[in-house]
Amino acid sequence: MTIKKLTLTIFAAILLGLPAAGQSTADLLQKGIYTQETVGDLDGAIKIYRQIVNSASHSRTYAAQAQYRLAQCLLKKGDKAEAAKAFEKLVQDYSEEKELVAKAREQMTSDTKLLPIPWGDSELSEFQIKLPNGNVLGTKIFSIAPSETSAQSVIIRNREYMRATPVLWSRVEADRDTMRPIAASFNSPYIGEDKVDYEAAQARMQVKGQEPKVFALDGPIFDNEEWVFWFRRLPVALGYKTILPIMGPFRGPIKISLNVLAVEDVQVAAGKFHCYKVELPEIRQTFWLAVDGARPVVKMETMGVAIELASAHRVDSTAPVTYQDARFGLSFTASPGWIVQPEQSSEKDETTLFLLDPEPKGSVVLRAQAKKTEKTDIVRQLRAAVDEHVEKRSKFLTDYKIRPETMQMRQIGSNQALSCVAEFVDDKKQMVEYLTFVRSENTTSLFTATVEASGLDEFRKRVDPILETLKIK
Repeated sequence: MTIKKLTLTIFAAILLGLPAAGQSTADLLQKGIYTQETVGDLDGAIKIYRQIVNSASHSRTYAAQAQYRLAQCLLKKGDKAEAAKAFEKLVQDYSEEKELVAKAREQMTSDTKLLPIPWGDSELSEFQIKLPNGNVLGTKIFSIAPSETSAQSVIIRNREYMRATPVLWSRVEADRDTMRPIAASFNSPYIGEDKVDYEAAQARMQVKGQEPKVFALDGPIFDNEEWVFWFRRLPVALGYKTILPIMGPFRGPIKISLNVLAVEDVQVAAGKFHCYKVELPEIRQTFWLAVDGARPVVKMETMGVAIELASAHRVDSTAPVTYQDARFGLSFTASPGWIVQPEQSSEKDETTLFLLDPEPKGSVVLRAQAKKTEKTDIVRQLRAAVDEHVEKRSKFLTDYKIRPETMQMRQIGSNQALSCVAEFVDDKKQMVEYLTFVRSENTTSLFTATVEASGLDEFRKRVDPILETLKIK
């Protein structure tokens, strides 16, 4: 034993042997800290801290510190249940000690027991992104499904579209029971790309075009992109408060407050729900979480935009997607995972459909309009439609032109069609539109698939099977 260790041992033995009587609260607290941190005697420190908190004559400030350190000692001993009770007692009994209460809430969050999983084996939720005037700006789609490679993991996906154009997509692999992330990726053509790999005590973030960053983690953490699901498993109740440790895209770990403010009824496209109103003040966001049933997130407000639940259902990874509109005799079939969204329109003789790609590589829009055409004039009208389309698109797209070699007359079902590829430049990116004009004696339609030029061949493999099933009357 070194002289330093021997001196510390002797000093600790003398200090621990002193009677508590006559010691000030400050001295007693220092004795507990020394016993905890220098000697490493957790049981001895626990006795001292309990002595302080059980004495009505001691200063509340010192008692609060003793209560916090008591909880820390219990946590270090592995007694999570008693530690949680000790932290909760600090929050309830010493609310004026705001700094300690905030630290206690952080510790309570890291060991919060999540509620049972409220969804089935898999689920998909569709949200409408609305402007203050009620107009629908876009769509957010969240899904969760078992991992194909690990029975203990789930895969959480988040996709966001403006009309039919994918603007954000992410993927998180997480533990199904704890919701702790294992790996995550985030991609937006307007924000950037990053990937995060999670380990027990650190997270490694790789932002595209930058050097990797490693963040030390002081406890469990959630990935921001899984929020719509772990929100639903928090033990929220009226008056509930906690601190959420979150890994945000591109920025690393952050901690934000969560406060349950009220219980309100909320009406959205998916129905009417009795909800907890939940506030995240640091990031100026408000959520409404259903009280009963599968406890879905019903609504979110942020930066003047509302995100409202439109539908929630079980994910069927095997059933093809079919669509029919009797007005135009319009129908088609897509592979599993595609979502068809009609655009809000007051026009009765036309329709616009957004086809949302489950692997968001590009955008697909299908338009149909009731229009009479003589059978002998269909071919001429198809060619005229191409010229009209180029004239319109050239007004607001840079270098928009048809690739002449791609012009092709074809048959789609029982109707004549003309396909071609147009190219243009968007934000310095070379883009293409894969166009197919289909015409009958009663209806005209245009199928448009837009993607980066380099991805056209692969994207056509995804959209051509849809196009080949297209029917109009």
